[in-house]
Amino acid sequence: MKTWIVLLALVCSGCSAIAPRDDWSTDSTVAEVAFQLSNTIDAFQTARIQHRADLAEGENLARFVLGREPSTRDTAVYFATVGVSHYLISRALPAKWRPWFQGASLIYSGTIVVTNCTQHRLLCE
Repeated sequence: MKTWIVLLALVCSGCSAIAPRDDWSTDSTVAEVAFQLSNTIDAFQTARIQHRADLAEGENLARFVLGREPSTRDTAVYFATVGVSHYLISRALPAKWRPWFQGASLIYSGTIVVTNCTQHRLLCE
């Protein structure tokens, strides 16, 4: 897993060097904060999977990187990397593409959080 995290961090680290600094809007900030909040909730939910014998990680990318029953440490590293990468990619995208990326990311992450909450009762009691 460490190899994947390092590779992702290296790929995304160059994003901030080409990022346009003058077109970041209030809407971009709101969308980024909303995604980061959803990502954080998903991280807490995923960390709780290891304490539930009846659950296994179901999201494809996270399952590929973390395995069926991720440890708390691996979960923290994975979701921190996702959060930083998302911000760097958002900063690097042109203003006309950024809302699409942030919106799709938020819908995807939000759907996972709601599904975890409604179907599996993770972090919802």
